[in-house]
Amino acid sequence: MDAVGGTVKRLVYRSILAGQRCTSATEFVKIAQSKTTTIEVAELTQDYIDESKMQMEPIFQLTKSVPETKKIHSVTALTNNSIEYRYYSSSTTKKIYQFSN
Repeated sequence: MDAVGGTVKRLVYRSILAGQRCTSATEFVKIAQSKTTTIEVAELTQDYIDESKMQMEPIFQLTKSVPETKKIHSVTALTNNSIEYRYYSSSTTKKIYQFSN
């Protein structure tokens, strides 16, 4: 995704250097859409974000966190209620976390 985002930003930046005006997200999207047909660019409005957040909130409330999530690199689902994780992919040390119902 970084490469796609960089490509879109570069296309818009070149247009700005050529004198095109870009002072908002809406203008950015319009310029990007006019410069490429291979990358789909869309604007996410604050209303859309707020509505999505409201829909996701009940799911987030039910989600259980795994201890030390930021340190984990490799995760394998064992069952619906358990995962095996390692701190890096080739680690021989594995830990199993059981989610309670």
